Amino acid sequence: MFTEQLTQALALVDQIFPSNAAAGTVNSAGIDMSKNRRALWIIEIGAMTVSSTVNIVLQSSANSNFTGAHTMATNTNLSQVVNTSGGNLVVTVETSDEAVANQNPGDRYARVQIVVGTAAVNYSVIGFGSESGHKPASQQNPAAVSQQVVAN
Repeated sequence: MFTEQLTQALALVDQIFPSNAAAGTVNSAGIDMSKNRRALWIIEIGAMTVSSTVNIVLQSSANSNFTGAHTMATNTNLSQVVNTSGGNLVVTVETSDEAVANQNPGDRYARVQIVVGTAAVNYSVIGFGSESGHKPASQQNPAAVSQQVVAN
């Protein structure tokens, strides 16, 4: 028997709101890995203009503002998403508190960086923290999470 709902077990703590983004770099706010043992980002890529590209980079830092951010390289070499794939794709990126600490000792926070090259791309990012030491994990949700409905 489950003692908590999935909306309580997961903290919806990181996001980049849906955007039709021109060429450039956008960073998510990040997830505090001292509060979550695991993190998962879901990146939805919609319409892409003819020559557009999207690079997804996982970064870590000792600071919540990501000064001195490090690129996490191991197992995060994501293929560049290009328009030839037709858009309308989902990419996931996952890490753990141990991976952050092992790759960059002293780092505590993890985030996704989206780099759009050449032309506009529609995308959004949602980041979940799980296996939280703080129960329910959903207490970490930002104010932007306006509703969480559970059907019983």
